[in-house]
Amino acid sequence: MNLLILFLFVTFCRSELSDTDSINRLALLEDAMVNLQKANYKLETKMTQIQSEQSNLQRESVQQKDEIRLLRQENERLSTRVVFLEHAIPSLVTGQLINGTIQNKRVLPFTTNPVNVAFHANVNGHIGLNDNEVIRFDRVNTNLESSYDGDNGLFQAPTPGYYVFFVHFLVLAQKRLEAQIVKNGNLIQNIFAGTQDVGNGPGSNLAIVRLVQGDRVWVKVHDKYHDTGDILDGPWCTFSGFLLYPEV
Repeated sequence: MNLLILFLFVTFCRSELSDTDSINRLALLEDAMVNLQKANYKLETKMTQIQSEQSNLQRESVQQKDEIRLLRQENERLSTRVVFLEHAIPSLVTGQLINGTIQNKRVLPFTTNPVNVAFHANVNGHIGLNDNEVIRFDRVNTNLESSYDGDNGLFQAPTPGYYVFFVHFLVLAQKRLEAQIVKNGNLIQNIFAGTQDVGNGPGSNLAIVRLVQGDRVWVKVHDKYHDTGDILDGPWCTFSGFLLYPEV
């Protein structure tokens, strides 16, 4: 009987020890589950961040693809423009169109070796004039390229192109003068100045003419339509010109 009681006591004690161990293990398991849940939360948070970054990268990739597409379109447009200009520039210089039709030679506002041509001169004092006399504007104020000679009143073109010439006279009271701008001796433009009233009489004119290198331009008195004696009030009389467009 005592042995039976002892056996039951030992069995009961073993049973109690097993329950305590199970509780401890369950507590450890619960702790492990809590830690696992925390780790899982951190992992889900990290995954969410990665997915968000991936989504942003995808949007940026789409934007970059759009930008690349636009840049390619712009590059194609510019390439087409460059090809057009490569064909157009020679046609502007030579006057030959792309389709082969020949047009007049063009004048461009630039040259490979630009030449700056301009002059301005006055007459000194009061002077009288004779038939067909070259008027010498001998007080030279401006003379780029030394194209104008004040000693003989002649302008000589240093480069081909279109030139502008301007002449202004102031004749003395009750005097009249008719003069001419000439190119190589040929009439370009008539000029009249004068008055029958008291006081000096002004007159002026302008000409635009194409010149080749070496062409000469001057101002001369008409062969008969002018008065005699002192006619010009020199300081008010000017002859000037400049290169408007060089010819290529």
